[in-house]
Amino acid sequence: MTPPLNPNSPALFRAALALDPLGDDLRAAMDLAAGAGFSGVAVGARHRTLAPANLGPTGRRHLRRTLASRGLQLTCLRSGARAGGIFDPATVDRCVTEALAAIQLAGDLKAPTVSVYLGDPGPGAPPPETWRRAVDALAEQADRVGIQLALSSSAVAPLARILAVINAPWVQANLDTLRLLGAGDNLQSALPTLAGRIGLWTCADAVRSGNALRPVELGCGQAQPEKILSALREIDFHGPIVADVRDLSNPAAARAATFLRTELSRYTTGT
Repeated sequence: MTPPLNPNSPALFRAALALDPLGDDLRAAMDLAAGAGFSGVAVGARHRTLAPANLGPTGRRHLRRTLASRGLQLTCLRSGARAGGIFDPATVDRCVTEALAAIQLAGDLKAPTVSVYLGDPGPGAPPPETWRRAVDALAEQADRVGIQLALSSSAVAPLARILAVINAPWVQANLDTLRLLGAGDNLQSALPTLAGRIGLWTCADAVRSGNALRPVELGCGQAQPEKILSALREIDFHGPIVADVRDLSNPAAARAATFLRTELSRYTTGT
């Protein structure tokens, strides 16, 4: 079991900052995360710094040293599908190939978790034959490498169906609040549906108007992250938290850290 969070720690234990929205300069983004008080970072597998041409064995050792020098851990690598993802025959192979590469890279970089956005299944319930082989391949690779796999989709129902079929404790759900809010899901009702299978919380906030979704700073939108955290506490969630400030300005990262520090202290002390 994960040790309890320490509200007196200068860092946010088990809280990471997603670096992708902060630009191509990964070193500057790391400095921002460390300065804000995050203990970890999450990086998209497509970030140009992680491209095979830029990150051979020496580069990977240097990246680990750079993180360690800032007191940071690489909490999560992120792999995202385009459009239909594993639910579309035209995109499933690319989705799986990129996710498998991210899992292998996570093993090389000693990152404990890979989050994979599986895509949008579209209307209706996708039959297992459209996705089972793809998810099985990801689960087998994650087991082989020894990492946790956190899956997300554009809606709760198909994700819950996938997890019900994939009976592997290292395959869990990524509760991605912005994607679920964009799909119109009620986040509070989503938690009981995924209870016991949530391995990662990607924490973001936004305001929805019709079909448009506008990211805002944590605590300023409709996601109500403080209520989500309280609900996660009730279902004994111990997974990592990734704060994603998306397209907001850099000060949003520091304000996200302040927001999470306050809420996590309540989460720890039970107030």
